[in-house]
Amino acid sequence: MALFIPLPRALYEPSARVVAPRLLGHWLIRNTPVGPCGGAIVETEAGHVLHSATQASPGERLRVQLHEGRLAATVDAVEPDQG
Repeated sequence: MALFIPLPRALYEPSARVVAPRLLGHWLIRNTPVGPCGGAIVETEAGHVLHSATQASPGERLRVQLHEGRLAATVDAVEPDQG
């Protein structure tokens, strides 16, 4: 029986950075009886997915992935939740 030797983790990490945001999009955007529903995926130019408005800075350029297509955006102001 052959011994299984896993590849070094470093070989998987670049793929994870590319694939993870796309998988996250499938969780955020779902089909409903009235059509697609869900949120956008917002990421920095470096590819970091934002989870909070406070992760962005005024003037920062962002990419916004929608159900159909993508937008380029620039932050005018950061308005965190008051709750």
